[in-house]
Amino acid sequence: MKLCPYNRSREEQYVKQVSKNDDSGNQEGYEYRQVAEFFLMACYEEQCGAWRDGKCCYGENA
Repeated sequence: MKLCPYNRSREEQYVKQVSKNDDSGNQEGYEYRQVAEFFLMACYEEQCGAWRDGKCCYGENA
């Protein structure tokens, strides 16, 4: 089964925050990361607007 980057079944986003403290309790490092995950659907091939000449043309310059 081919997965389609054009069609997403769902998207999940979350934020991760981590701070590091030294022995005195002073902050010595901090990290903030926003992550997005995309879960792709099956390719619809001929029923998709990105399908041309028997292949997926998603992302190609027209």
